[in-house]
Amino acid sequence: MRTRALLFPLLLAGGLSAQNIIETFPFPNGTLIPGWTQQNLTWKIQNQRLVPTGGRSFHYITNDRIKDVKDCVLDVEVIYPTVQSLHAGGLCARHPGGSGENGLVQLKLQDNSGSGTGAYNTLWLYERPGSSVYTAVSPPTKRAVVRLFIKGNQAWAELDGDMDGIFELKSAVKTFSNAATKSSGKVGITGYNGAEMDNWKYYAGIVMAASGSTPKIGTTYTMELFTPLNGGSTPIPTPWAAMLSLGNKGIPIPDGRAVPLSLDWLWVNSLGFGWGGVMTTQKPTARFGIAIPNDPVLVGIDLFAAAITLDGTKSFGIGAISNDHHFQITP
Repeated sequence: MRTRALLFPLLLAGGLSAQNIIETFPFPNGTLIPGWTQQNLTWKIQNQRLVPTGGRSFHYITNDRIKDVKDCVLDVEVIYPTVQSLHAGGLCARHPGGSGENGLVQLKLQDNSGSGTGAYNTLWLYERPGSSVYTAVSPPTKRAVVRLFIKGNQAWAELDGDMDGIFELKSAVKTFSNAATKSSGKVGITGYNGAEMDNWKYYAGIVMAASGSTPKIGTTYTMELFTPLNGGSTPIPTPWAAMLSLGNKGIPIPDGRAVPLSLDWLWVNSLGFGWGGVMTTQKPTARFGIAIPNDPVLVGIDLFAAAITLDGTKSFGIGAISNDHHFQITP
């Protein structure tokens, strides 16, 4: 019951909003994009979507509220425009600011052909400048959510090509080899030749499977949380809590953020799992696990986990919010 005891008193606390953002671009058509800085070339709002306007060059735009971040998870929805051509859209992290791209990490979903095939067919993960890894998207898609994980000296990507909330495609891990790649920087969006973007999300926390752990029946599936500690440049012990649900529709927080789970019976019961504790500078990674009964009936069930940190100086007592981590129970 420790998780429940930590969570609910802090939900009543007030304070400054935390650095977790959901951006739907609800702005009038035009070049005014509040809360964002156009780092390279020009952008516009078109029918509540973000669109690069400078043609066949890489555009970058970064969010003003996230000043300097090292590790995080980013999402954006990429939509193929009406004109068939070579288009690309996606995410950027560790952007140095300004018109250059030296040192940043770029994830792009691209129509990877000279004349355009009418749909996105390749997921690219780059150091700019530098090497890349790519993954074919099959079947090609006109609309998808791409997700970028960046942690330490590595990055990897996921894609939800059928828009069902589950990232079915995962890229290879890109280990940074360019000495110029920044250790931290700005986060935002990249675009090329009219690709349309929407529903950008930033997660300060990373939830992922512990190395070697798989969600098999009759075993304990272990997950890990990586997130900044409270206190900024002077880290202090940071309470955390993790939760589980059957979906990831989002549990709204009145300050405009959302925990990326569903408010269902499993979420309510998971508050009593004891998934919580305190992270410190000596122990900055949290681990939690679910004991899966040895019952074949459970095989194929989709579950989602996420975690938050608790901070009485933040609105509603919630500090960092992690990505939703999907897993399916296997035999």
